[in-house]
This record gives sequence, structure tokens and C-alpha cells, in this order.
Amino acid sequence: WQLVAALANRPEDVTDRNLPGMIWFGLAPLMADDINRAFTLAADSRIPALSHYVRWYAAKLGGEGLERTLAQLAHQDLRADSLMALGLALKDQRGLPMPASWPGLAKGLYRDPDVSVQTLAHQLGSVFGDKSLFPQMRKLLTDQSAPVSRRQHAFNILANVANSDSADLFLSLLDETPFRLPVVRMASRFNHPATAD
Repeated sequence: WQLVAALANRPEDVTDRNLPGMIWFGLAPLMADDINRAFTLAADSRIPALSHYVRWYAAKLGGEGLERTLAQLAHQDLRADSLMALGLALKDQRGLPMPASWPGLAKGLYRDPDVSVQTLAHQLGSVFGDKSLFPQMRKLLTDQSAPVSRRQHAFNILANVANSDSADLFLSLLDETPFRLPVVRMASRFNHPATAD
């Protein structure tokens, strides 16, 4: 820990091609034993990449590490990096237990004026099965005046959860070219009587 802390405090190594990674390789095996110390080191580090790695790996570890990374979202200056770290750590996962802090954090993130923040928050909400998110995503998906990219985002969020409440909505999109193939793939996940027709 002492060696990692000393090396993490050397701003002249920020742009080095190898040293931030080598320091991280030394820090990663220590994190599971002392998450608090890892976050203290991340806060003090003069090498931003190390702080990012700490948030990412803590979220991957789950439990207290995930909660600590979520707590970083309350700090405006850490929010974008913490959201990115969470998104990378939880990518392609679904059905994770919702952390106790998520509902309170999600309300503000879902309404954030920055669309990139909203997008990352929606992805996290779908990983945690946040049902408060689904009506908003269904509304966006059915809004034919919305940009196709935003509707596809809503589709992906709902597809990640894939609960039967969205089956009729998915099938209604079969006549829209951008959604046809994704809906066909999705249809196999539902035992829905209208699918064959």
C-alpha cells in the first residue's frame, strides 16, 4: 500500500505509457481487502487513470465496492467518470440486486440535462431492474417523432430487462425496418401467443 501510494503521487508519470498500468497491477490485488483505503488512494492520486481503475474495479467487486462507486455519483466532479466506470464494470449484466442507494441517485440522473448522463444512468437502471425506468422507456420507444437512435436506446434498455410487459410493444415494432431484426431475435425470449401471427 505504501509503495502504491508513493507511486500514485508522482504527476510526472501521468503520460507515461507503462507506469500507470504497472502501478494498477500492484494495487488491484489489494483492493478486495481494503476498499476504503483504495478510495482514499484514488482521491489522493495524481494519476487520474488510477482513480478510474479503482472505481471500475470496486464496482466489479460488488457489495461495498459497488456502493462506494455509486456514492461517487453525488460529487459533480466525479460523476461522469464514476458513471463510465460503473457502465464498464456492469456491461452486459442483468438482474443484479438493486443497491440501496440507487433509487435516490437515479431520480436525478434520469432527469439530468446531459443526455450522455441519462443514457449511462438508464443502462445502469436496466442492470438493476429499476421498474421506475420502464414507463419512460416504453413511452420513448413508441414516440415515432423521436430520433431513431433514442428509440433504439429505449429498445435496448427494455430488451436488457426483457419482462413480458413489453412483449406486445416489441411485436408492434415489426413493421419498422430499424427494429425488425432485433424484435425477431427478442421474440424468442417470450412465450407470447401473438408471436406466431
